Amino acid sequence: MKIGILAWGSLYWDLGSLKIIDEWKSDGVILPIEFSRISDKGKGRLTLVIDEINGSQIRTYWSTSSFNSLEKSIKNLRDREGTNDSNIGYINLIENSSYSKFSNSLIEQIKDWAKLKKLDAVIWTDLESNFQKIIKSEFSTESGLEYINNLDKKTKEKAIEYINNAPEQTITDLRKRYNTVYNNGYK
Repeated sequence: MKIGILAWGSLYWDLGSLKIIDEWKSDGVILPIEFSRISDKGKGRLTLVIDEINGSQIRTYWSTSSFNSLEKSIKNLRDREGTNDSNIGYINLIENSSYSKFSNSLIEQIKDWAKLKKLDAVIWTDLESNFQKIIKSEFSTESGLEYINNLDKKTKEKAIEYINNAPEQTITDLRKRYNTVYNNGYK
């Protein structure tokens, strides 16, 4: 079984315990991605997640899992992400099964891409935006930048590092706005 793993954020630059057999390729499926999840139980930096409402259409990266078992690949990604199975999305083209918190159209988009790449399955980190739940207001690029600006110094440094480390083609609206504002004196 050939299993693709999708990446758009820290997984790209920090494999941790993730086992892949090849370099990240830059022709992954296009997904709506944004820095709209607050890490560390709502006290940390903004992280990149699939965001069907606020996300920019981003071409993701992908690689092939070292495992030929979907269950082992999911466990490997779950362990790397420090999460549980409900936060790992998958499509199994052989069994025509899938799991995700996101829309059927997004699943179909990933499925169509997987067929083009001749993959048997695809897995990804299936975390949602939690910004509105924690901040009690809608996410926007301005509210995201305001959130970062109000972080304590150490957390703010981590937030900025995460934005700067994001893969080259992961250019979301928040990242574009951050680069404009930061280069004009935002600190």
